[in-house]
Amino acid sequence: MSPILVFDDTGTTIATPTSTPTSSVQTPVELPHFAAPFAWTDTGAGVLEQDTPDEIAACVFNIASCPVAFLAHDPEFGIDDLSFATLPLDIDGLVADLDRQEPRASITAIDSPDGLDVTSRAVTVDVSPRGAGNG
Repeated sequence: MSPILVFDDTGTTIATPTSTPTSSVQTPVELPHFAAPFAWTDTGAGVLEQDTPDEIAACVFNIASCPVAFLAHDPEFGIDDLSFATLPLDIDGLVADLDRQEPRASITAIDSPDGLDVTSRAVTVDVSPRGAGNG
């Protein structure tokens, strides 16, 4: 599966997950979950079938898009803000946080320079369903 999350140097999450429905033709789903990022389609809100690779990736996207303590009802949900983190970034900590909150996912992350600015980093997160040799 292609990367679903990239954090740029401003801490902004840039996402182009395969889970964003755009077609007016959607197959019916038995256990629908909203797509992430949330999107409207010709037939209503975009949904994904629960426990599919796209739905698992959407859940990881939601976790990574939320800073810790942002949700009053679940203050441990999300990840630490990487905007002003010192280099090298704690990629293992990021993966551990995502893993802890989404046990269905097998997650890898890569930290790389973002352009010519050595202080700017890009973190790419790859998500696949856990199992079938994925962890």
